[in-house]
Amino acid sequence: MPKPQRPLNSVQRHTYTKHEAAASLGMSIDTFERRVMPFIKVIRVGQIVLIRPIELERWARENQRYIDRAACRLPAKPSAKTAKAPLIARLL
Repeated sequence: MPKPQRPLNSVQRHTYTKHEAAASLGMSIDTFERRVMPFIKVIRVGQIVLIRPIELERWARENQRYIDRAACRLPAKPSAKTAKAPLIARLL
């Protein structure tokens, strides 16, 4: 007869794996390894790499920037008149 398992109580997490850390920042693991890991402290346990949430918060705080609004604007849509001009020129 198998031994009944005890229910495990939920415990507070003090570290994340690389995949969890990348997900918490909303990026892929490849981007996380290239753009974040070189700038944060990690805990190595054998081959496992663990990251403290405070390190992710520090990295996010140090890398936050205001967006240049001019660079974010979409190009203006051409009006119907300017869109037809090249077509008319080709027909003439």
